[in-house]
Amino acid sequence: MNPSHKLVELVNLWDKFEKNQPGGSLEDFCKDFLHRKSNGEEKNICYAQGSSKPHLLKIMSRLANIYQAYHKIAMHKIQLPFPEAFFYLTTLKYEGEMKKTELINHLMIEYTTGMEGINKLLQAGLLEERTADLDKRAKILKLTSLGYEVQIESYSMVAATAELVLKDLSEESTIMCIKLLEQIEISQLAIAHELKNKSYEEIVKRLNND
Repeated sequence: MNPSHKLVELVNLWDKFEKNQPGGSLEDFCKDFLHRKSNGEEKNICYAQGSSKPHLLKIMSRLANIYQAYHKIAMHKIQLPFPEAFFYLTTLKYEGEMKKTELINHLMIEYTTGMEGINKLLQAGLLEERTADLDKRAKILKLTSLGYEVQIESYSMVAATAELVLKDLSEESTIMCIKLLEQIEISQLAIAHELKNKSYEEIVKRLNND
């Protein structure tokens, strides 16, 4: 191939990469290029109605469902009160003391479901509560020493389960996926609580305006 043609091809590849990963580094570009080559990128997958994004979300959803099935079994093994208890404990470990409503909102679960979970963890001795200093109506939650121990034990099981589900994904590809998706997660979380009770038309309008 003519050297000038190679340069044009390289520029076109970089342009394509930058559109998909704005702000990506040269190292990211090289990893992406090699990954695409090794996996035979140009397969032209055909999607039923033209968009690849629903297909991506379907894959993510199915993997999440598979993971949740294994996660449920793993959490039962260490006798957590309920499988999702791990997320309550981990949030409080890393975020520190929180009001009950703050924890529920952070986990993005329904209020009644969240309160039921909190009560189970209080009864199991994994959480303790106290009255807030500035608002006597509010209760502040924190981990007990037993809660810390159980969180550490459950985290090792969660990490092992994640490794099982994604065992065929290299560390480099995993990091690349995180980089691609974490900003979307952050931006969506910032407005998800506000939009969760809105109509679909209001959600579309808000997200299209951002």
